[in-house]
Amino acid sequence: MQSEGTRLRKNANTIVLNPKFVATNTLNILGLADPCNDDSEMKIEETKKVSMRLNFPPSVNTYWRNSSRGVYLSKRAMDYKLHVIEVVGHRTEPIYPTEQLKICMYLSPPDLRKRDLDNFAGKAIFDALKSANVVTDDDQFKHIESRMNPADEKKKGYCDVLIEEV
Repeated sequence: MQSEGTRLRKNANTIVLNPKFVATNTLNILGLADPCNDDSEMKIEETKKVSMRLNFPPSVNTYWRNSSRGVYLSKRAMDYKLHVIEVVGHRTEPIYPTEQLKICMYLSPPDLRKRDLDNFAGKAIFDALKSANVVTDDDQFKHIESRMNPADEKKKGYCDVLIEEV
């Protein structure tokens, strides 16, 4: 008998891998019925529309660090990449290997501080999607939409991402 952590379960046209992470790693292969409504999840429609809810990304101002040895990714940047890999699942092949893509990012900050949209909707998300094997390279994004929603302090900040072919 398989352990609870590795058993596959089919439920309402959804295959859930590793039930311990239902909220953080859901893969819907039959349709995108509604926008992501859980804290961290990913859905794939048959037409290869990908929708996911991620944590609020780090600012580009905190993305890199400098030292006497050069420039490197900050701990926040590395943690964010690992978070996206966990949400997407450990993929060996990209979902979109060569397609030109449109990405929509809807950010809801974790608090009421003033933020510049261009510091959050970009580099961290694109690099994390590449690291998680959603895309082969971030130059595949030919159309970019982003919006900063009002803060949702109950959700502790999140970013809804929708990716589709152009």
